[in-house]
Amino acid sequence: MIDFHTHILPNLDDGSSSLDMSYVMIESLKKQGAEAIVLTPHYYYKEKTIKEFITYRKEALNRLRSNEAKRKEFPDLFLGAEVAFFPMMSKMEDIEKLCITGTKYMMLEMPFGRWSRTTLEEIDNLYNAHGITPIIVHIERFVAFQKGTDNIEKLCRLDVLVQMNCEALGKRIFNKNNYNLVKNGCVNLIGSDCHNMTTRKPNLNIGIENIRKYVGSEKLQEIDNCGREVLENALKY
Repeated sequence: MIDFHTHILPNLDDGSSSLDMSYVMIESLKKQGAEAIVLTPHYYYKEKTIKEFITYRKEALNRLRSNEAKRKEFPDLFLGAEVAFFPMMSKMEDIEKLCITGTKYMMLEMPFGRWSRTTLEEIDNLYNAHGITPIIVHIERFVAFQKGTDNIEKLCRLDVLVQMNCEALGKRIFNKNNYNLVKNGCVNLIGSDCHNMTTRKPNLNIGIENIRKYVGSEKLQEIDNCGREVLENALKY
């Protein structure tokens, strides 16, 4: 399986705070069955330019890969970003550089609030103007904000893929809404959204085990196949 949402790169965002922590997180995911990991540090357009972000990200990646012995034991690593939505992002120069490297897929965090028609149109524009397919991250966090609308359904009908956090599939918070999103095919990918080894540790195994248990092995295979298709032409590090 592929973990599509991680904050493993050291000292870059609110994720891993050290190189040693990053190594432990990777080892944990490997034991849980991760054959590949997508590295997705936060990108906020008000904090850094795309050029600055890419520079800092590359430096963090180089630190992560600096230990040759450990690097040989890593699952396959792919480089991306968790891009926070901002108005007119489809018109931003070099926006495609925030995609998973070598692909036209971009991890996108939607606004925390009720989405407007303009917001959904901007998502559509990423594909229409740049050929970028947004991967909507942790979809479960936005469901409550859209109550009384059909925004979730509208979003899923666009040229997007949808990622759910494995935490949302855990016994403590697994609920009917999350189950139905997976069962009905709205969820295409899963991720641990891991940030550390304490409060937000790697938990890909929870997603794997509970999708298999509550939805079925066939759906789990569909999710795995989708992930492999996304990364088919991605640059491996």
